[in-house]
Amino acid sequence: MKSPISVLIIEDSDNDKELLLLELRRGGYDPEYICVKTEKEMIAALDQREWELIISDYSMPKFSGFAALKIVKDRNSDIPFILVSGTIGEELAVKAMKEGASDYLMKGNLKRLIPAIDRELKDAKIRIQSKLADAALKESELRFRVLTESAPVGIFTTDASGSTDYVNPRWSEISKLSFGEALNDGWLKAVHPDDRKKLAFNWQQSTLHNSDSKAEYRFVHPDGTEAWVIGNAVKQEDKNGNLIGYIGTVTDITERKKMEAELIVAKENAEESDRLKTAFLQNISHEIRTPLNSIVGFSRIIADTELSAETFENYATIIENSSTHLMSIIDDIIQIATIESGQEKIQDKELNVNALCSQMYDRFITNAQIQNISLSYNTALNEDEAFTISDDFKLTQVLNNLIRNALKFTKCGFVSFGYQVVGSSLKFFVEDSGIGIATEMHEKIFKRFEQVESTATRKFGGSGLGLAISKSNVELLGGRIWVESEIGKGSKFYFTIPYKPTRVIKPEIIPLEHSINDLPNNLKILIVEDEKAVDIYLSLVLKSIGEEILHAQNGIEAVAICRKRPDFDLILMDIKMPEMNGYNAVREIRKFNPDVIIIAQTAYALSGDREKSIEAGCNDYITKPINRHTLHETLRRYFSV
Repeated sequence: MKSPISVLIIEDSDNDKELLLLELRRGGYDPEYICVKTEKEMIAALDQREWELIISDYSMPKFSGFAALKIVKDRNSDIPFILVSGTIGEELAVKAMKEGASDYLMKGNLKRLIPAIDRELKDAKIRIQSKLADAALKESELRFRVLTESAPVGIFTTDASGSTDYVNPRWSEISKLSFGEALNDGWLKAVHPDDRKKLAFNWQQSTLHNSDSKAEYRFVHPDGTEAWVIGNAVKQEDKNGNLIGYIGTVTDITERKKMEAELIVAKENAEESDRLKTAFLQNISHEIRTPLNSIVGFSRIIADTELSAETFENYATIIENSSTHLMSIIDDIIQIATIESGQEKIQDKELNVNALCSQMYDRFITNAQIQNISLSYNTALNEDEAFTISDDFKLTQVLNNLIRNALKFTKCGFVSFGYQVVGSSLKFFVEDSGIGIATEMHEKIFKRFEQVESTATRKFGGSGLGLAISKSNVELLGGRIWVESEIGKGSKFYFTIPYKPTRVIKPEIIPLEHSINDLPNNLKILIVEDEKAVDIYLSLVLKSIGEEILHAQNGIEAVAICRKRPDFDLILMDIKMPEMNGYNAVREIRKFNPDVIIIAQTAYALSGDREKSIEAGCNDYITKPINRHTLHETLRRYFSV
């Protein structure tokens, strides 16, 4: 293992500097260095820290090795100073050694560098040890105090009985006691009451047995702040081995203690994060496998068993509901991934918040009635004022998550929701009379992987991502989200979005349900899909409206068919396919057929995918799994009987 060494390099040539560093590393050193070129830079480097070694070029445009050596010696520094030159003669080398240089080397003979460094560092260590030994032996109180006055650590001395007779200014600075207050046993007044008794006892034992002492304790300042310190006391003996007193140091380790505490918290947070991730993975595995079990199990029963029409319909409904639930979980996982990667974007457009509340009520009223829960909503704006600019998908998703959770965690009572106008914001609320949330969980529930229940005995399902997604969506919309709740007293979730009123545009009213007879039955259709099962499903759904249905398995094949057949009315274009993807296929088809209706159908469901499809030349966009009613509603925008 290489030995670390701090080196101040004075050199104007980058190449020569790199040669010096290379030689140091070859010699077994790991240099931590700064390279300076001027007197100002050198002084700043010397002021910045203590250096173990200085290597200086002899001649530079703005500085010289002799000038650098003089600065070091003027500071009474004992740092080994090695002069390196490409031109220095013997006379100048002798002068450099007389003025205090440790050694000199020729740049063409750097092989001497490492032996010189080894020797000088060894000599420097001996010199340091010798100075420490001399200082310890000196009996001159005046000279001792001169040294301690400038020491960066607190220093104290005692007599043989352990009674304090001197403290330096740094000790007073750390403890906030004056010199006079610290004498004798007065220093104990600065020690934290919880540490005082034990520290006093240990100090008494050390003086009783003539032994060194080391302790970690706290000083309490007059303003109530605390300073952690390490105190070391070493016994002092005369020439005959008789104890004459103690000399000790007090080092402030408050910052180190803070770092240790922060590391402990960070470790605990990391362990908690790992625990939450494990619980989340276990939960998400359960949430995925549960509907998947129903899908696989009932599909096999339908395939292998003769069933009555009523039983068949019941099983098909179970499969459909399980598929919807599974799709919801997958959507949550995909969205949290896009949020984490920073890919989630806002798609602002005009929307009616009153209509949105009405839609939410219609969506959940049946479930609320089944659970015998009262569902209601309140709006604060009239119809002329209810239009604002926002992302309707994300706003809908937030309300959907909050209302769904409210119903999930409410056994009986009520769920209400709505909004108020507060300044330039719309403040939405979802309130319930459910089980409530403990105060310590109010912040945690908005973090990913975090749930109030995270054990195997959970009563309520869910991926644990809904509130994390809601928080991200609200923040993307420019607002914030929070909760007020107590265990057993229900919950009230709030979130805000900016209120940006717009001109009134009456929305087109489209019935939720239509008959398939509203569509023509003579369409020429091309289905572009590489998954056989999806192709069969789409063929069945479109059978009643398609006079002719053709098929392509990739983009290249689709473009070729369209060149031969310019009379298609409708193309259902998958986006992700081999050979050529759907985007590129649409662009090619639009070069020679600008009129055919092209609807993108894709398993991608990320923010911005609709815009990509429209930009490529599609008329519309529909996501997988494709609901036949949704597909028919989409087709009605372009075809009518």
